[in-house]
Amino acid sequence: MQSNEPYLDFLSCFNESRNIIVSYEKLQEKMNHFNQWFLSLEQEKREVLSQQLILLLEEAKCKVQEEKDILEQIILSENAKGRANSTYGKYV
Repeated sequence: MQSNEPYLDFLSCFNESRNIIVSYEKLQEKMNHFNQWFLSLEQEKREVLSQQLILLLEEAKCKVQEEKDILEQIILSENAKGRANSTYGKYV
């Protein structure tokens, strides 16, 4: 029986809220290791695991998109403040 360590290691990249909690480089490293392990599994096991991972990755994708949207709003807000300051000579 194969160890599921690569799977657990990959899951450790996410917290309970499905936020990615490791660097991009570390995520890539763990993902590559996981992919090698995943391809060595039998087809049935891969199908079951795929269904579980789809849910996890969809949730993580939504979290990343939410964070991206928040950062864009912050940047737009800061840009607007900068333009107002330069136009009116005040600190907003």
